[in-house]
Amino acid sequence: MKLNVIDEKKASEEKGYLQEATEKIEIAIKEIKELAKEKGVVLFETTESPEQRQKEQIARAHHLAIISKQYAFKVFVWFKRNGPLLHSLGKNILDKVELGILEEQDLFDFLGIDEEINTIKRYQHQIHFKLLRALQNDELDLAIQDEIQNDANGSAKVALILTEKSLNAWEVLFDYFKEAQNEILDILVLLKQIQKETSEEFPNAQKFIRPGFDET
Repeated sequence: MKLNVIDEKKASEEKGYLQEATEKIEIAIKEIKELAKEKGVVLFETTESPEQRQKEQIARAHHLAIISKQYAFKVFVWFKRNGPLLHSLGKNILDKVELGILEEQDLFDFLGIDEEINTIKRYQHQIHFKLLRALQNDELDLAIQDEIQNDANGSAKVALILTEKSLNAWEVLFDYFKEAQNEILDILVLLKQIQKETSEEFPNAQKFIRPGFDET
């Protein structure tokens, strides 16, 4: 019973964060449109064909697109909810500096955590965008496209790389922030699911050779 109450509270909080983020985005878009109108600038003009729009809609409805978007939102929620935790980490370092008791390991740990946080935020949305692109280009015409070296596999491979880097970063945070391990574990499970489903959807992705990166 207690777990159900906690789950309901967590779901309510996440719904509140989503609503807040959505409202801010809508306000920002409205302000940009109004400013553009004043300047005589046409925004969001598109030359997409009906076929391209249909492909995008199908891709957005795919389970991989849904859970990768869910991951991006969970990252947003985690950082919003654990702001005080991250603030206390920085304050602890500053206090030790002022007291002259900062040890090399303390600074090493802090810089390491900061780097992992930057990695997570850098790839937070990119995983979703790369998977969307891969899903939109998943139908191949083998008469003109290579079975391995194609846009879908290339995008999927990048998504897998970014997912792996994000997993590694979250594992570091999991070991460091004992009080937030339950939430981080949920995120790790979701990333593992994204990794598994991407590999299943694009079995040749890892064979794709990225020019300038994978060539030997």
